[in-house]
Amino acid sequence: MAVVAPMLVHVVFGAKWSAAIVPRAVIALYAAFRSLDAVDVYKGIGRPGLAARLSLVRLAMVVPALWFAARGGINGVAIAQVVVSFLTMALMQAVASRTLGVRPIEVVRAVAPALAIGAGTALAAGAVRFILPGPEPFRLAVAVVAGAVAASVVAWKGDRRAVGELGRLIPPRRKAVEVSA
Repeated sequence: MAVVAPMLVHVVFGAKWSAAIVPRAVIALYAAFRSLDAVDVYKGIGRPGLAARLSLVRLAMVVPALWFAARGGINGVAIAQVVVSFLTMALMQAVASRTLGVRPIEVVRAVAPALAIGAGTALAAGAVRFILPGPEPFRLAVAVVAGAVAASVVAWKGDRRAVGELGRLIPPRRKAVEVSA
């Protein structure tokens, strides 16, 4: 999403929304970092108080960051959100690692496949965005397809068994039944 944000905003909303490109791209990174925080881990191991305390730490970081960043407008606020999100994600992962007795390298290994898929997707979509000539709607469509293909290839190369298991989750197509009158 961060890589295709300029094309997406122009195609879906039009050039008059160009000011939304930076926040759209940065908030995509924010969402990625937030997906890696460990709040649910603490709840899952019966430590909701730890989750609450770390959420208060995040609040203590985000309020002054946003107050300061507001001078930079929406772009500043979006960037502050992604920086705080990254820092709190790192803090929460470190605390989860220590709490669970898991070495940090094991945590990195656990998220490495997802990071590889994200990087492959971004590289493929970015190559289309920066290299392919043509109208933006066409380039956006090709970038989305290229990103999906890259994600599939990286996932397949990384863990064919998991890809096969995901494929079994998709229900088979039912044949259309003709109704005659």
